[in-house]
Amino acid sequence: MLRVATLLTLMLLGLLGSLRFVDNVWDDVEEILEVQMFESATAERFATYRCFKEGLDATVSELADGEVTLLEGQTRVRALALQYYPGYLQDINVSESRHPAELRIAHNLVGHVENRFENRPDIGHRLTALEEELKNLHGEMTVEAVE
Repeated sequence: MLRVATLLTLMLLGLLGSLRFVDNVWDDVEEILEVQMFESATAERFATYRCFKEGLDATVSELADGEVTLLEGQTRVRALALQYYPGYLQDINVSESRHPAELRIAHNLVGHVENRFENRPDIGHRLTALEEELKNLHGEMTVEAVE
């Protein structure tokens, strides 16, 4: 009888140990799934940011080369930001909160072209034209705000 009780006790301990092992395995699986979800979300955010950044860079290049106007570039970048990276609109709001979003984007684009001027002095005339477009755009938005 003592042998049977001992054997049953050992079997019960083995069963409890295997249940604890299974429980630990499920904890590990849950942790792995959480890490994979985080990595997937991070990869998705990176991919959408990359789409925005590539569009922004293309727009800045086209602005510097005179292929698009500042208003066209601003409209394109705003659409890219809304689709791929709304954080851009929040970020530029920090630096220039007193102006409407369209004007902040236009000013930011002129700043990007200015940064390229250091390596491409041949776009100096285009930079001057963009600064003039920015002044005109600012004047138009000021008039619209008053009306």
